[in-house]
This record gives sequence, C-alpha cells and structure tokens, in this order.
Amino acid sequence: AWRMKHKIMQAMTEREEPRKLKGFVQIDDAYLGGERNGGKRGRGAENKQPFVIAVQVDHNHEHPVFAVIELVKAFDNASLKDWIARRLEPGCEVYSDGLACFRRLEEAGHAHTTLDTDGGRAATEVQGARWLNVVLGNVKRAIS
Repeated sequence: AWRMKHKIMQAMTEREEPRKLKGFVQIDDAYLGGERNGGKRGRGAENKQPFVIAVQVDHNHEHPVFAVIELVKAFDNASLKDWIARRLEPGCEVYSDGLACFRRLEEAGHAHTTLDTDGGRAATEVQGARWLNVVLGNVKRAIS
C-alpha cells in the first residue's frame, strides 16, 4: 500500500509539473514549519519553509480551477522571476497582497492588482484572495 501510494503521488506530480495557471490568479507568500521555543517567529524563522501558493479562479472569481503550491528558496526577485516564468501563462491577471517581490509580475507582462488586506480575519474574505485563503487554510489544517 505504501509503495502504491508513492507511485500514485509521483504520477500526480509528473502530470501537474508542466501546468501553468492562466486567466485570473490569486497569489500569496506563506510559510510552513513547526514551532520552536525561543526562536524567531514569523517571516524569516529558521525552521519555516517559504512557498508560493497560487489559485486560478474562474472569470467570476466564484470557483477555484487549479492551485499550485511550490517551495521557493526565498521571497526575492530571482526566485519569483523563475517561479513566474515556470508557473504563469503570459497575460494573467494576478491579485496579491503587494509583497515587494510580486512587482516582478508586472515586469513579466501580467496585470497585477494589489489588494488592501489590513490583516486579521477580514483579510481572508477579500474578494480577490478568498479562494487562496481557503486553499491555504485547508493545507495548513491538513498537516497540523
């Protein structure tokens, strides 16, 4: 059963690897990793892995179509340029929280809308980021 599970997971990975998101895409930065006592918290903590999460939604922003969750080395210009080239079709309309490295989206020819998310619970319901937050919440809940 273990071997079969891993073969299926490998097949799924190989099938999804070339997928590029198109149309309307919600994108965010996130970190996953266990908590350590006494260490730095939040962004830049040594035990956290940075990753990009992006969700392609339908033209009404009502339903998710595809999601891409991928580790990156850091949230810097080089990492994001590489990720954008591999994961987004030209001409996407992208919504993000305005992290500085997401400015590379405009340089790559994508329409980029920065969402005003003041943080807190209300930020999870912002129209341009709703499905992104649903998927991210489900991932974090599944592994915790």
